[in-house]
Amino acid sequence: MAAPPIEVALRAWLLQDATLAGLVGTRIYPLHLPLNAATPAITYALVSDPLQQAPGHYRQRIQFSIWAEGEVSAMQGFPVARQVKDAIRARVDGRGGDKYPCEIAGTTYRYKIISIEFAGGPDLVESESKMAHIPVDLIVEYWEGIAVEKPAAEVPPEEPEVKP
Repeated sequence: MAAPPIEVALRAWLLQDATLAGLVGTRIYPLHLPLNAATPAITYALVSDPLQQAPGHYRQRIQFSIWAEGEVSAMQGFPVARQVKDAIRARVDGRGGDKYPCEIAGTTYRYKIISIEFAGGPDLVESESKMAHIPVDLIVEYWEGIAVEKPAAEVPPEEPEVKP
């Protein structure tokens, strides 16, 4: 069985953080925010193809976009969107020297993470939808996943949580 793409493995790894999971639940979706999805939520997409450093050694840019809806305007969503941004930064921050290298592993994959660089983006407003939007890029340097023979571990679903 092939290993999932690095961005799927990163999603599972981010959701292991209690602070981040407390803010977004399992609302981390590929590519687009589902219609009527509850917020705050995160979407992720590849920004670049992997740059191969050596056989099995890659560097790749992945964008995680934070979305939070305000009651009346998008500006009201920014405080919680910034909390999510800070939680992502805290999860990946390796400046203390004790976080990397590390492994992101499931039952069917293993990635050795050499480093994750956090590149915060601007605060954007989606005025028609009252959404605050903060894109952040993670530049991930890693060794390629290693497939193992067991089935995939339970990973939180990517189905949308709809607003009540």
